[in-house]
Amino acid sequence: MSEQFESRNSRTLANVVREFVLPNCWLQIQPQVIQEGGMAIPYLLSKPGSGKTTIMKDVCEQNNFGLFVLHPALKPIEEWGGLPNFQNIEVNGTKYPGTEWTISEVIIELLKLTEKDHHMIVMLWDDMHLCGQQHLALMQEAFSERSIRGYKLPDNVALVLAGNDSNKAGHKSLSSAISNRCARCYTHMDYESWKKNFAIAHNVHSAVITFLGNASYSHFFHEDEIVDEPWSSPRSWTRFSNYLRAMESWNGNKPLDAALVNYYCSSHVGEDAASEFSKYYAVYMKFDVKQILENSNSFQMPDNELDHYPLAFAVLYYFSGLEPAEQKRLIPNLTQVIKVFYDNSKALALLMFKELLHIEQTTKKQIVIKIINDAEQNHQEMVSQLIEAVDNVNEER
Repeated sequence: MSEQFESRNSRTLANVVREFVLPNCWLQIQPQVIQEGGMAIPYLLSKPGSGKTTIMKDVCEQNNFGLFVLHPALKPIEEWGGLPNFQNIEVNGTKYPGTEWTISEVIIELLKLTEKDHHMIVMLWDDMHLCGQQHLALMQEAFSERSIRGYKLPDNVALVLAGNDSNKAGHKSLSSAISNRCARCYTHMDYESWKKNFAIAHNVHSAVITFLGNASYSHFFHEDEIVDEPWSSPRSWTRFSNYLRAMESWNGNKPLDAALVNYYCSSHVGEDAASEFSKYYAVYMKFDVKQILENSNSFQMPDNELDHYPLAFAVLYYFSGLEPAEQKRLIPNLTQVIKVFYDNSKALALLMFKELLHIEQTTKKQIVIKIINDAEQNHQEMVSQLIEAVDNVNEER
């Protein structure tokens, strides 16, 4: 976490969204709550690249909520504020020149969402830190009157704001009236939450996931912001992962040259992180994990201890990507590989097992109980430790 957020009461982004934002959104659309003064609008604040927009998309999809993402500072103000129609307005028999505003594209898009089967629609005002004075009047109307240019927001629309509040991110201050209508939630993305709630489900490259999970490299997960150079964040690692997967595919599903990985990784996350990742990647990808699983009875630990961690997780993520029938066939082989690790390093073997639990939770593939069942028949000496690892992970949840 940056020094800016270390001094504040910050919580994990996923926890804030689930524990505060979703209940708040539900309360926002309750008629009684609205009559009693309404709710403060959640304003999610974090360093750039934390995944605020992505986690809102995922949560809305999981709960069948509609989602409309508005970037007010990045679009012409007419798109969400409407256009003026000049016309004469008659008052007490006298005509005056007047203005009537057209309905905005934003209201139209929200009305379209109401035609779908959504109990609630979340309107996410993103990149709020870039909004200037021209936006504030329209914002205040939306936040206080639940309307834009007099056109009411649909009754089931709840508002959420997201942004960054550092000068490096281009922060502009909101008015005190708008700020007073918000609940500023300082958040951060931690590695475990990112892995559990995003990385595995979104197919982030396993070398990236396991590299960032190694304590020696954890400081590269989300660095302090830099303006004129690349720096690492969950977003930049995800985009580099997408590049890496694509390039491996074009390379016939073969590992890439370490120097090439270093160059393109540095363009995403900076030179220091890239230097360490490219060395890790070279080790992670050098083993034929398919052959290791197929010939597990002859598997032996590498002589170089630095190879143990990358190899352990390369085996796990290769296995987790197999089809269920193949997994079923290779369960005894995977158990045998874990046993070899167990005999050499119990801590690493149990770490492998815990990682399988996290993978299983995300992919919904039953792996762990099958390994325990196989271990009870063939490797009884490590069964109790595996069961204890399951209990520990369940307690963490």
